[in-house]
Amino acid sequence: MTETQNILANGAGFTAPAAPGGFNAGSLWDGDYDFTACGVNAVGTIPMPNQAKIERFQRDMARLFIELEVAEREERKARAVLENAEGEPEDATNGRSVDEMMEDVEKALTLKVEVFDKFRDALAKVCSNKPTRKQLEGVPEYILMPFIGHVGGLLNPEV
Repeated sequence: MTETQNILANGAGFTAPAAPGGFNAGSLWDGDYDFTACGVNAVGTIPMPNQAKIERFQRDMARLFIELEVAEREERKARAVLENAEGEPEDATNGRSVDEMMEDVEKALTLKVEVFDKFRDALAKVCSNKPTRKQLEGVPEYILMPFIGHVGGLLNPEV
């Protein structure tokens, strides 16, 4: 028997005490959300998703975090070129104007916005539209990221 099979078969050497009144899956789920503090009229409870939705969400998150890293890298690269170009001789900018270099920054920022749109799509799906995709559009990125972490923690509490 492998170590994993042994742990599954023998409970890793311990037995969890039975919960008084039996097992209640709902007690493991805290899907409440409230986005009113950031100006979005969205308060409610995320329904517990099925396994298929959880697996889809986990795949989506893995892919999207890679896409976000690529978009952020492109943004940093474009900004660095722009910052280094100001006041530099023409050969440091490869003959490009600040406006041309700013286009690269805009492209990188657009990529990042597109990735965050995909994050909102994935969240709305796993949350059964509670909150809705439309409500998630109003949630700023600095609030959206911790919410993704909260939902991910609900779906995989061991992480």
